[in-house]
Amino acid sequence: MRTDQQLKQDVVNELKWEPSVNETHIGVSVKNGIITLSGHVPAYGEKYGAEKAAKRVFGVKAVANELDVKLASNYARNDEDVATECVNALRAHASVPMRRSRSWSLTVG
Repeated sequence: MRTDQQLKQDVVNELKWEPSVNETHIGVSVKNGIITLSGHVPAYGEKYGAEKAAKRVFGVKAVANELDVKLASNYARNDEDVATECVNALRAHASVPMRRSRSWSLTVG
């Protein structure tokens, strides 16, 4: 059975090898074989990549993913932006039938 310190080092090493993760943004703590990931990452893919990497380590019982995603300001979207993108996606998809009014009613919020 691996000690918590050994597990921590193994998880840190695994994060270094995960191409979707910049391990310098991520803190790792361990208690009784349960890994806690903390810090800030710039994308959701990195958050889930870190969790996936930690779960690959032999001896890890569970992973508490407390990573916060801090998107760059140019990726920020308000509700109107989201609704507009949804309508555009529906219009662009060939298998979605066009309604007679040629518009959709979306509730965002």
